[in-house]
Amino acid sequence: MSIDFQYPEFEVERSEDCVYCGRCVKECPNGVHILTEDKKLRTRPQGCVACHRCAAFCPTGAIQIGRSRHASRANAN
Repeated sequence: MSIDFQYPEFEVERSEDCVYCGRCVKECPNGVHILTEDKKLRTRPQGCVACHRCAAFCPTGAIQIGRSRHASRANAN
């Protein structure tokens, strides 16, 4: 049995400016942001398609989305 793991294409970073309002959870169509019972925000970057909807609706501008440092690089093939 083999396990295939592929790094997510995008990384979602949340700064200290986050006020844990949960707006990103409501706005993300792919379930990337998760608000836990103890009011902490977690991210599941595997679902991120870089639509930037969460970043656009964040009231404090605490969310940044960028290409993963570990994602596969494009090549000429």
